[in-house]
Amino acid sequence: MNKLYILFLIFVIFIAGCQPSETVVQTAIAQTQVAFPTATQIPTDTPMPTSTATIIPSPTPDIRLIDIDPRKLLLQTSDLPNEGKYYLPGEGWTSPLLNSEIISSWTVEKGEAYLAETGRIDGWFVNYKRGSSNVILPEEFYDNVVIYSKIEGSQIVVTKYGDRYITEDSFNEIDTPQVGDLTRAFKKSETNSSGETRVWIKLIFSYRNVFHDVTVWGWEKEVSLDYAVSVANKLVEGLKQLPLSNTVTFTP
Repeated sequence: MNKLYILFLIFVIFIAGCQPSETVVQTAIAQTQVAFPTATQIPTDTPMPTSTATIIPSPTPDIRLIDIDPRKLLLQTSDLPNEGKYYLPGEGWTSPLLNSEIISSWTVEKGEAYLAETGRIDGWFVNYKRGSSNVILPEEFYDNVVIYSKIEGSQIVVTKYGDRYITEDSFNEIDTPQVGDLTRAFKKSETNSSGETRVWIKLIFSYRNVFHDVTVWGWEKEVSLDYAVSVANKLVEGLKQLPLSNTVTFTP
């Protein structure tokens, strides 16, 4: 029964001058309590349930390797600007670079330390010469590719041994966009007695366990970093298409 309705009845009885009996009043109160039961208090110190954070594991790095004869990874004339008509002038413009040659040129102590630290397996180089004189393009494109037994090996060559171009070959390091996994670029200039300047731009990069040194050379107006970057990106795209292995089984 509505509480306001009960109170209204009592009020009417009083207005009418009739004193309600004790029974009537108690009945009204009882009906009021039934209509509006006492609210149950909820303890304020009851702890609220908390959610447990879900830990998402970080992805496992892909450490698979490229297992192939590095000669097959060399820069090709098809990777170069067609209008330059680049070609190999002779047999000596491409050759393997064996570990034994590294030791003989670096001295035994330094060479063996380098081989042990990097896990170098084998390398090749190629040097193409421009066949057209009617275009403004680098006079030569050079590529040295090396395969290592581990990804860390190719990366160490970029980060640590790349400093040799500065300390031993008089290059200056320059900024370059990212190519492959790790990238660095260097530039060197020489001016002849006529005031004309020859320029070398060298871009080195690693992709997995493979290292490339791409160098462009020519007169100052013919050479820019863009040529080296364009060629390097083509080489990376080729590397990405290769099957991967857990180990390198190739031996020279």
